[in-house]
Amino acid sequence: MHSSIVYDVSKRVTLLAEGKVYLPRCQAALELAEYALQGVVREDGSPALVHSVQVAELASSLGGKEEAILTALLHDTLEDTMRDPTCVAEAIRDQFGTSILNRVKLLSKQKGSLNCPAHRAMADFQFQHTLAVAMLSDPVITLVKCCDLICNLRDLSALPFCRAFRFVGSALDFLGIIEHQSPRLGELLITEASKAGFVLLAAARSVEVS
Repeated sequence: MHSSIVYDVSKRVTLLAEGKVYLPRCQAALELAEYALQGVVREDGSPALVHSVQVAELASSLGGKEEAILTALLHDTLEDTMRDPTCVAEAIRDQFGTSILNRVKLLSKQKGSLNCPAHRAMADFQFQHTLAVAMLSDPVITLVKCCDLICNLRDLSALPFCRAFRFVGSALDFLGIIEHQSPRLGELLITEASKAGFVLLAAARSVEVS
């Protein structure tokens, strides 16, 4: 990863944890995320690590403490890594404990050779159900998932229409449980989903006109 990007996200992690006793652990999480996500680029062309820091910044601004910031920084390290996920999981457990690892696992879709649409749909349903159940008892998971959804909704402009539409659909899938657990987070997610909906509507109309 380009050194300027690493410096930028490192500086941002320092700022979001400034004055807090858990800064060293945040920096360690950033280093592990950088290792796990090296070479991984999101569909909008940005490094995956930048998204992880955005989610952590948002979680911190909404009152998230150490557990939330660590989980946010690491939330994509198992799902999107190009390294051995087992080794990454072991590193998370060894450095940050079982509770952080379990949260990251719950936030990670299992990737595999699901070529059958029905199998993919079932896997998506199982992921959403398991995560929703966990969100009922763990406010950290609820906060990080909400922040992840919001950050995704804010970056739709560079995505293909169908992919952007799926991001909006994913936000709506989790809206009920998030709103039930935290009306404040639910309101924020509704606002971002509404904005994203207008963006998609405008894009669809521009295609019709052309």
